[in-house]
Amino acid sequence: MIKELTTQEQFLDRIKQLCDGQQGRPDNLVELAERVDIAKHSIYKWNAQKPTYDKVFEVAKVLETTVEYLIEG
Repeated sequence: MIKELTTQEQFLDRIKQLCDGQQGRPDNLVELAERVDIAKHSIYKWNAQKPTYDKVFEVAKVLETTVEYLIEG
């Protein structure tokens, strides 16, 4: 599990902001989930559940950012 986030909502908001379709990034969370190969709406559940580090790492890779940015801002 990843360490305690500032808030789960901030974590998900950072992911949403990066899903802007720019520079080959996904346009939305559903497309991101497909690229990371997880269930379509799994990312939405991250408001209430903490994802594993592996999933956060894969999301960061697809969004061309760091795990630290997603977790800490």
